[in-house]
Amino acid sequence: MSEKPIIDVNELQNSYPENIEYAYGQVIKLSGNPKHNECQKNIQKICKEQILMKKKDCIVTNDTKGINFIFKGEQMSRRPDNAIYCKASKSPELLDLEKVFINDVPEVVFEVLSESTALVDRNQKPSNYCQAGVLEYIVVDYWAQSITLYDLSNDLPFKIGEFDKFGPNKDGLLPLKSIGISIPIADIFDYSQVF
Repeated sequence: MSEKPIIDVNELQNSYPENIEYAYGQVIKLSGNPKHNECQKNIQKICKEQILMKKKDCIVTNDTKGINFIFKGEQMSRRPDNAIYCKASKSPELLDLEKVFINDVPEVVFEVLSESTALVDRNQKPSNYCQAGVLEYIVVDYWAQSITLYDLSNDLPFKIGEFDKFGPNKDGLLPLKSIGISIPIADIFDYSQVF
């Protein structure tokens, strides 16, 4: 049996005007809308603020880098809406965003649901990201204004729960245990700049 050819997902991305993911031999075109994009921007801002306040050696990205890995013999490239990379488990130069390489794996991944990818985000990506080495996975549902938190630190994804703006501890905060910060959930759904 011959090995499957490795796809250069960076080269593949250059062939498309929109962001893509590659999974199960298929190219998946990613799309957003104003609320999706605003949630993504809010996550970026909130996480950066908390990382600075807690003096963590981490950076937050927003869909600029894909995560390449093999899942059940299939090459995958996932492009999270937001990801947090921390220096403690990576090389020192990681804090320079330009040096975050395609094969680095973040500690935390956020996916903001969109109509085109909601089923994949909820059903496939927890296992995909767990296999890749991500420690926590957060699904943001802007329609329901809720968050689903997964612990991926073991061999299988474990769904901690689904939370509204009050969070798991009813204090309005979502704890990201893998990096030691908590983020205010209600601020993720602040659409004041959308319309």
